[in-house]
Amino acid sequence: MFSQYSFTPRQLTNGTKHIWDLILINYRVENLEALVEELKKANVTIVDKIETYDYGKFVHILDIEGNKIQLWEPKD
Repeated sequence: MFSQYSFTPRQLTNGTKHIWDLILINYRVENLEALVEELKKANVTIVDKIETYDYGKFVHILDIEGNKIQLWEPKD
């Protein structure tokens, strides 16, 4: 029985209802700005604006099923 590994909505403290809502896929990319422009042309949902940090640039998109994906251009 897997009940000791199962999660219920009351066990998730951040308001999500499913454990998969806590998972975020991150892709390392080159030239994030150009990629975002191409994704916009393909009608991909861009969740937020590109943010820049000391360690790189980030943006989030949604896949066809509505799952959030993080795109990361590291600062090399």
